[in-house]
Amino acid sequence: MLGATDLTQILETTEPQRLPSPERRTDLRIGAGIGIDEAARYVGCTRIALIRYELGHPIDDEHHERYWLVMRASWAICVLRGVE
Repeated sequence: MLGATDLTQILETTEPQRLPSPERRTDLRIGAGIGIDEAARYVGCTRIALIRYELGHPIDDEHHERYWLVMRASWAICVLRGVE
């Protein structure tokens, strides 16, 4: 399970311009080993809301911003593991 400190350290090494496309949201999170419940807790919304968001439904700006922090961390973890 990732903690906030782990995410912060990973994000500091992530290049925002190399983030993946929205189409890879779920695959990327799963590839990094971040479960939907863990991501929802970090983002601060319900599991159902996050699943709907990953499928393309709208979400409010605050949760959107937090979700993209999770995605940046997921991307960084995948790159570190060579799973990009």
